Amino acid sequence: MKTSAIQQLRKQLAANQPTFGMWVTLEGASITEMAVALGLDWVVIDAEHGHLGWQEIVQHLRATVRSETVAL
Repeated sequence: MKTSAIQQLRKQLAANQPTFGMWVTLEGASITEMAVALGLDWVVIDAEHGHLGWQEIVQHLRATVRSETVAL
């Protein structure tokens, strides 16, 4: 996830513009890769309600590293 992506998301939220994203609770990082490919603005990596361990969380974060999708 790039700093510019975070700044863009903040601008959209401040301007009350719609943003699009998804909640991720599954272990497979391919879900986050699909979100990035679709051009979603954000993904929430839910470690509380899903069955994600640290290794899976890191894989989800890596899927967003060079994208315009913000991982929350």
